[in-house]
Amino acid sequence: MNNKAGNAGGSYIEMTFSNARKAENEFFTVENMFKEQLNITKPNTFETSSTRIYYDSAYTYFKGTQEVIMHPNKEHASNTYIAYVADKHSNNAIELWFDKSEKSRKNDEVAEKKWFLAILKNIKFREGNEA
Repeated sequence: MNNKAGNAGGSYIEMTFSNARKAENEFFTVENMFKEQLNITKPNTFETSSTRIYYDSAYTYFKGTQEVIMHPNKEHASNTYIAYVADKHSNNAIELWFDKSEKSRKNDEVAEKKWFLAILKNIKFREGNEA
């Protein structure tokens, strides 16, 4: 299942839900996802009582048809946030992307990161909702 929620400014959140995750392939899945999307292999991680969360961010833009990925620095704040949230008690997982538009880039990066982490910490999977 894939959901996209956007606003008039062009920012959006996209989520992909899976209930066919294989726990033994989790690290491989995470590593490949972050390598492909942000050109990193070791995202930030933390756990809640029921989930394992992998996340990171970057500043991305297109130069012609080529996507350029830059990791956050003083000159370029993140405009793309990505997370993989795995349920510890089932095969369920969520891949989540948050992309900001040019119009919304004036936001406070620290507050934005706190907002994104608060969303990740509050993801709950329903018990008994496995494939």
